[in-house]
Amino acid sequence: MEGLEFTEIVSLLNHSRTTKLDPEPTKRSKGNWELYQGEYKVHLSTLTFNVLYLHSHATAESIKQARAQAFQPGVTQVVYAPSLDQRRQTHHEILKPEADTRFWTTKEYLASILREELDAYRERISQLEPKFYTEPPVRVPAGVNRKIPNPLYSLLTDPDFGSLRDSGRLGIMLAEPGQGKTYMSQYLVAKLTGLKKDIIPIYIDSNQWRSMSVDDLTSIWKTIAHSFRYFDTPIGWIEGCEDLFIKTTLKAGLFRIVFDGFDEYVLRNHGRVQAGDAIQALLELVNATGARIVVTSRTTFWESEIRTTEVDDELSSDKSASIFVIEPFERNHAENYFKNRLKGNDQKIKTALEIFTGLRVHGESFVGRGFVLNLIADLVSRNPTIRPDVGKQSPIQWLMTAICEREQLRQELPINSEQQLKVLRIFISDVVQGNPNNTETLDYAISEVASNLDTDTRELCIAKLSPHPLINKTSDQDEWVIPQEQIKVALLSEHLVSLVGEGEINPLLSAFCKNADIGSSLTNDLAAMILEITSIDSPMDEKIQKFRIIIESFLSCDEKARHISERVNAIKILAVLVALKVVDKFVKKGSSREERSEFLIDMFPHNRFMHLPFSGTIASMDLCGIEFESCRFDHVRWASCKFDQDSKFTNCHFIGGSESNCEGFGDAQWINPTSDEEGRSLIGSAQIKAGKKQYTENDLKSDIQSVISRFIGKGGMGFKSMTNRNIKTGTIKFSKHADLIIEELKKRVLEEHHISGSSEQGYGVSEEARDCVRFFADNNVFTGNLQEVYERLQTKLNL
Repeated sequence: MEGLEFTEIVSLLNHSRTTKLDPEPTKRSKGNWELYQGEYKVHLSTLTFNVLYLHSHATAESIKQARAQAFQPGVTQVVYAPSLDQRRQTHHEILKPEADTRFWTTKEYLASILREELDAYRERISQLEPKFYTEPPVRVPAGVNRKIPNPLYSLLTDPDFGSLRDSGRLGIMLAEPGQGKTYMSQYLVAKLTGLKKDIIPIYIDSNQWRSMSVDDLTSIWKTIAHSFRYFDTPIGWIEGCEDLFIKTTLKAGLFRIVFDGFDEYVLRNHGRVQAGDAIQALLELVNATGARIVVTSRTTFWESEIRTTEVDDELSSDKSASIFVIEPFERNHAENYFKNRLKGNDQKIKTALEIFTGLRVHGESFVGRGFVLNLIADLVSRNPTIRPDVGKQSPIQWLMTAICEREQLRQELPINSEQQLKVLRIFISDVVQGNPNNTETLDYAISEVASNLDTDTRELCIAKLSPHPLINKTSDQDEWVIPQEQIKVALLSEHLVSLVGEGEINPLLSAFCKNADIGSSLTNDLAAMILEITSIDSPMDEKIQKFRIIIESFLSCDEKARHISERVNAIKILAVLVALKVVDKFVKKGSSREERSEFLIDMFPHNRFMHLPFSGTIASMDLCGIEFESCRFDHVRWASCKFDQDSKFTNCHFIGGSESNCEGFGDAQWINPTSDEEGRSLIGSAQIKAGKKQYTENDLKSDIQSVISRFIGKGGMGFKSMTNRNIKTGTIKFSKHADLIIEELKKRVLEEHHISGSSEQGYGVSEEARDCVRFFADNNVFTGNLQEVYERLQTKLNL
């Protein structure tokens, strides 16, 4: 970790509209102190001041010298490196009495300048504190002993956490959907806000991204900084210098970051942000600034996108990264939750525990999720004598039915539990298809389910539904929401499965497929929930046949995979995800790749991979002799798969993608493929490495272009820098000659320089090569130094 230089603070503050500091000090004692002149603008007035900065290694003698040569009582502000407090007290004794309130550490100085915005921000995020929070069981990484009160809180606050004191830490919190990631994130933020007055947590979650542009969302710096705007406490002057702001304030120790929904962030960017690259950027930030950061992700996403990659190896070897897993609530944890939620009522607590224990028989992992405990507590709060009798329902179906039965009696609803659930399924289905989530849509759903009800009765029914545990009406506007995300997923999954038939395709399912707007994260959750609600109490053969019917129905749209709308493609992706999850669930652990691939292909119509859209990870499959026909591969990562010369990709379309630990990937036959640049590079490089294709001059040009283009600003305006590590990302990572090409570019086109806020050296276009790079940006032609690099590589590669 690099220490914070006062010049970085000067650079940051000079972006503000009020405070300006001369970049060069007027007086200095090198390595000890510096005096900076500044001015503060208030409306039409300008106030001058100066800042005396004391370095961490300032000696007692130099501090006395600074007092004599650079300090004016009542005028000079004193700012010093915090580590100076650990070495000596001379600065306090000599300067603080006369500096009075103008005496700060670098952290306190930045906080004083941002105080108004930060106080308002702290007040807003303190309101996030969740009710009835109970610590879940958390599996901690080897070498971490702190489980109480919360290992993630210790990571964020304890300087002695881990093996290196006061160093940066990246904590990765993994859990299944509905397990409690967001609940714990909000708890951490609220606790930090309440107990650590000198630390401000920055909280980032998926709700904040809806108002962000696509370009801004791809920047992790802008995404982090947007939290202030989301909570109506914008720091306007940091726009355009978000990276400098985040890096400088983190070095100063001003902030902690809690990034909830890392998986949703990557999926929302759909190929524009790679999971591995984003994690590496956060790891760089931690190591460069000493920051403490927690990110959350679904376990399945992490296993798919990070496990078995070089990023996972890097995280395993980096002492600043730790992976934690929220595990399902066990009985004692559930009891703590129920005691907290159902205070003072022993009968209700006992009933809740009995229901929890009974439901766990039908799905220990699922029932142990936090949102299920919330439903159980809500159910018994007004019905303390109910007993679980699941039958052929899944635990989530039984809970929703039991809650609706209770509401029918409590609210004297004119619709029974089955009708309530059908209303909710139709309502959420209509909303996903673009209808407003208002009373009119809900009224339509009720009229579809209970056509015998007149208008007045429906109005009364809607009024009584307002406080329903499964659906709420917002108090200030006509909007109805499903408060629990996994309830929404369960209702939508049930609705989709209910539309599946064994004969002709239900027109309602076809309409849903064409109109529904479901994002990538919802698609993954739907696939998992469809498994949950379809796998209860039936023989294995019947279960598998159910899944085949579901998959065939979802794939039934007339449009072909290469030329379909994004919405239809999402439903087809859902079908493929269900098939992949069926393999993971029902093929025994340790089975061969051949067994897994045979099981997978058997899930699709005619036992063929035809007109299928794949996304995410395809792992541990033996695809020798297998043909993919007219399939679409959208940023697919092939992991530990096996191919041979009889593997075929016929008329397939590739968007991006990567492969790791695969055998024979380049030996496959690629017949009439279409692709974007990254997909083309993946295929071409695999064939070159397998000896199926010669590396040509065009490949060399494409590889050089893939590197240089990343140093050119949007629209060809200006130049960008990047760390040494990131140069070998993007399509160049597939190239057989990546190292040689980058080495030559570093010699003649790129130059090394320091990147503020990073522990790595960075690279940018050298002054000498800028004209030829500009010409390349405008004309796509190599000249000057770029042409020289190309010719030298031609010679070295015998092209």
